[in-house]
Amino acid sequence: MSISTSIRKQHSQANAIVAQLSTVCIHVNGLLRVWPGLLKKCPMLVRLFIHSCLLAILAIFLFRATSGISRFIHKERCLFYVPSFLQNAFVPPYNCTLCQGLTEVPWIFANETDRYRHWISRKEVPLVIRGAYERAVSFAPLTWASLREMYFQGGSEGFHENVSDSSDRSNESRGAATSFTTCQFFAYNTEFTSLRQALDMTKERMSRHFYIGWSNCEPLVSERLRRIYRVPDLLPADSERSALEWFFVGNRGKGAHLHLDRLDKPSWQAQLGGVKRWTFCALPECYRTCQQISADLHPGDVIMLDSSVWYHKTEVISEELSIALGSEYD
Repeated sequence: MSISTSIRKQHSQANAIVAQLSTVCIHVNGLLRVWPGLLKKCPMLVRLFIHSCLLAILAIFLFRATSGISRFIHKERCLFYVPSFLQNAFVPPYNCTLCQGLTEVPWIFANETDRYRHWISRKEVPLVIRGAYERAVSFAPLTWASLREMYFQGGSEGFHENVSDSSDRSNESRGAATSFTTCQFFAYNTEFTSLRQALDMTKERMSRHFYIGWSNCEPLVSERLRRIYRVPDLLPADSERSALEWFFVGNRGKGAHLHLDRLDKPSWQAQLGGVKRWTFCALPECYRTCQQISADLHPGDVIMLDSSVWYHKTEVISEELSIALGSEYD
């Protein structure tokens, strides 16, 4: 649904509620005009009964009307949506000298992290650490089948999904060993509307291009991931890993489009399978100073970046399925 369509829908809902309230006010006003004459002809007990019924009816209607307004307000994340190009206009200014002269994304080997600790601490420039997750990838490779197994413990009938308009997915278990919850799902240019639908794709569908991403809020999956893929040792000693993990999976072709994230913290992403190319473009104020840079991530490589100050896009360049796991850190 487009932004303009969503706003029109919100306005029509609000106008309908206001129209209902106006109709009630008109009827009440008419009754008040003729009511004194009618009441004079009725005994006291009858008048009290009629008053009570009218007040009860009015109270019920007002309750339903205000409940409708409350549902409308709480259903929408925002009453007014700001276009992305306006949001990007208020990004804090960037020090262009940090990217001046860069022709590629800086990279180091995993055994050089102590030597280049100052590079790792410098969050304003993307950095690739080659082989940082190589041991974990070789010990417990993450495949499409193992991803499905994580979420489908107990079989494909082991969960159901309650999809809300705010893109939050939640469910309650139906007799399986685990429940199934998706905080956020990015379909990109695919037809999938939920993670469950994507994980259910056929082999024929997997042979065609797709690229999806989702955040994991399933405690059992998080526990398993943290046992196998621990926080990279290369992160600053005082840093904390976010409780939310992100998956990005796709086959050969375009991944995420060129965009700017709105995150409060920097993030890291480990390439667990396939080869993915990252391309970065500086903010508009640095177009004359900094050029476009890129890096290819192979299984075991980790990239650290602040995706809120660099426009970035991705592309899977290997025949092997690309699987990446990431998170934010402080």
